[in-house]
Amino acid sequence: MIKINLLPVRAAAKMESVRKNVTIAALIMVLLAIIVAYFDMGIKGRIEGLNSSISKTQQQIEDLKKIIAKVNKFKKDKKVLSKKLSAIKKLNARRIAPIRFMDELSTVMPEKLWLDKLVEDKWKLKMSGLGVNHDVIADFMSNMEKSPMFTKVKLKSTAKKAKKGALTLMKFSIEAKFVPPKKKEG
Repeated sequence: MIKINLLPVRAAAKMESVRKNVTIAALIMVLLAIIVAYFDMGIKGRIEGLNSSISKTQQQIEDLKKIIAKVNKFKKDKKVLSKKLSAIKKLNARRIAPIRFMDELSTVMPEKLWLDKLVEDKWKLKMSGLGVNHDVIADFMSNMEKSPMFTKVKLKSTAKKAKKGALTLMKFSIEAKFVPPKKKEG
């Protein structure tokens, strides 16, 4: 009988099978490495994109903080300037009111009446002077009451004063309140 040694064939077939398996395993490993590298590069690209977006956003935030600081400074400056402007307007009104007061007083004061004393405290007036007679003093009070710039006109006292030549003068004392004119809009 002829003896056939099948061992080398089996061994060769087994070797071939192992070689196939190693080749397949190597190809799978290479394929897995390619897939992992692909996903790794994709994730790294996303990370770089997000980092770039974060840095741009942070730069925008810094720029906006600078703008907000400028706006806040402008608001603060506006408030200071507004207070200064208000103070100037008040000073201007206080500067004009005494002029208007003296003008109105000279308008309502009749001839033959003289003021000796005029005291003003927070627009409250105390006046004393001389008039030719009671009628002149009454005209003065009436003119003050008709004026929109005087209120609460009260006669405190009248008395005859010594004669000056042929004239007998009447001494008087009046209290009133001056109403400063309202600021005109415009």
